[in-house]
Amino acid sequence: MHVNGKLTLSENIADVAGLSASFDAYRTAYGGKPAPDLGGFTGDQRFFIAFAQAWRTKERPQSLRNQLMTDGHAPPEFRGDTVRNIDAWYKPSISNRAASYTSLRTRGCECGET
Repeated sequence: MHVNGKLTLSENIADVAGLSASFDAYRTAYGGKPAPDLGGFTGDQRFFIAFAQAWRTKERPQSLRNQLMTDGHAPPEFRGDTVRNIDAWYKPSISNRAASYTSLRTRGCECGET
């Protein structure tokens, strides 16, 4: 099964714009100061972790197949990857820690089963 990029392109762009706007709003809410560290994570790390957690799902193969053919949105596991289009994601304090989460997919874990 594959995502039809032509079908999902406009929603993918909208996801990046929405994430970018929400990250800017989050930063503005703290008046340019960094959010406090909690639980060993910086504020920026918690922002991106929360975004990723919002897209965790579990789906039956037939439902996914139907979604891929008819829905203008990419499946949630790919929408969570939107962070890779935001410059702040690549700050070492965020992306290095998140590398362990990314590697789960490369080890064959299915979305929602990690």
